Amino acid sequence: MNSQVLRINKLYAAKVIHKSNLTRTRAKQKLMSEIKIHRSLDHQYIVGFEHFFEDSDSVFITLELCTNQTMNELLKRRKRLHEIEVQCWTMQIISALKYLHSHRVIHRDIKLGNLFISSKMEIKVGDFGLATKLDFDGEKKRTICGTPNYIAPEVIEGKSGHSYEVDIWSLGVVVYTLLIGKPPFETSNVKKTYSRIKNNTYSFPDHVQISKAAK
Repeated sequence: MNSQVLRINKLYAAKVIHKSNLTRTRAKQKLMSEIKIHRSLDHQYIVGFEHFFEDSDSVFITLELCTNQTMNELLKRRKRLHEIEVQCWTMQIISALKYLHSHRVIHRDIKLGNLFISSKMEIKVGDFGLATKLDFDGEKKRTICGTPNYIAPEVIEGKSGHSYEVDIWSLGVVVYTLLIGKPPFETSNVKKTYSRIKNNTYSFPDHVQISKAAK
């Protein structure tokens, strides 16, 4: 959904959350945390937060409009990407993650669907619905969250908590997926996928030619 602010003649993306989905206190807290974290961020490779407001039925968040959809749609069209493309976009994601981590923010849901592509074909990290902010360096979070194919082993195990490293793990999964065409730990069963993640069980298919440096 697009929202146009006429006084400055600029298009924005709009995230609409119906209040019927915010009846639980936890859901309200989660949304306010997302807004608080995202609106505090300002970086070239992070989706810009513009404004939020509400009416009697919904909460609206206006965001920077990324006209080229996400890496998910791009990969569906292209099947696999060239190494030089992946290298370029990976550097942009790393830049965004360095910024987030320097502000004690863990994204916790880095995946193709949350990597938006701007009109300039630049990556924009978005969707901070699972993001969290540490109160101090060294703090560990224990909430089990994320997307199955991209989730880090320490999140699944949940014993010692997790920190910034979970975003780096997910970035590695993103890079593999872009080069190979599918996630490294993917199976038809979530439990099997989690088992492969915990044991770091993956391989590079013979029919896909990539360099040793990429591996």
